[in-house]
Amino acid sequence: MTLPPQNPPPDLPGLSRRQFLRWGLYTAAACAAAGCTAWYVGPPTTSLPPNSKPRPFSGGTDVTFLLAADTHLGFEDSEADNEKQIEALNAIAGKPWPQALGGLIAQPSAVIIAGDLTDHGLPSEWASFLRLYGAKGGDAKLKLPLWLATGNHDRIDLAGQPVVKAVAALNGGSLVWTRDLGDLHLICLDEHPGQETHPWLAAELAAVGRQRPVIIVTHYGLAGPFSDFWAPEEKDDFARIIKGYNIIALIHGHWHSSAQYCWRGYNCYCIGAVKNGQDAFLVVRVTDYQLTVASWHWNRSAWLWWHEKPINALAGKAPERSSDIIPDW
Repeated sequence: MTLPPQNPPPDLPGLSRRQFLRWGLYTAAACAAAGCTAWYVGPPTTSLPPNSKPRPFSGGTDVTFLLAADTHLGFEDSEADNEKQIEALNAIAGKPWPQALGGLIAQPSAVIIAGDLTDHGLPSEWASFLRLYGAKGGDAKLKLPLWLATGNHDRIDLAGQPVVKAVAALNGGSLVWTRDLGDLHLICLDEHPGQETHPWLAAELAAVGRQRPVIIVTHYGLAGPFSDFWAPEEKDDFARIIKGYNIIALIHGHWHSSAQYCWRGYNCYCIGAVKNGQDAFLVVRVTDYQLTVASWHWNRSAWLWWHEKPINALAGKAPERSSDIIPDW
């Protein structure tokens, strides 16, 4: 299927892909002139956690959580914008879901921020992040539990990658982590899945089994704009590893937009960003039979889009509902 037109970030209006690449080369040259070294865009270099212990599907799951991304502390007036996002994250419980879905949003179990926490990976930017969001949530302006991933901007090697090291320390020495919310198994693969994490992921999914629902979170996307930051063969291997498991969603940041699409049969959701005026985060609800994902634009106080689909025993047996036509990439 032909990809739809790719919308450039608001501060780069009307750039073609060739113009964008030229802009990137100019930026890289300027960074080099300023004494920066190359960005690190490889897989995690920290240790990997032990694989989860097998656990049967028990039923009774009804969990809600939030995903934000690309907070880019250190970029222009990002502190003020992040404060607005934090206010919205803290206040989302009790707000109505989109009218077509009905009901009120439950108290979220946690906030996941899927990378590019900072703009240049600097200690001062990380200090700003901690001042606003805290290290684990509840210890700063964000009042909800906080789980973190890093992105390519956090890896700009200006000071020994202090943000990457700090996030790994918060996760027990690894940038890869898992969490259980009822029967739902969350897997964070940090920037992107790669050769260093593929064997671990294969073992993790084998331990979780084929019945429990799994959501995988990364910084880089699978398709669409700026999704070529990781190699096609890495994506092919990733698709091979997850095939046959109950992967109900792949969620990522990086794109600086909020969108939904399908990749090789999997529902993918791009979160949104603070940088470039995208101003959106995702609200996710998982029950025994249903996944609901909706994008909340906190500057407009409005829903951008939503998607609801049956999962687990009802997967493929009941209709999906969506506010948008979902492109298959």
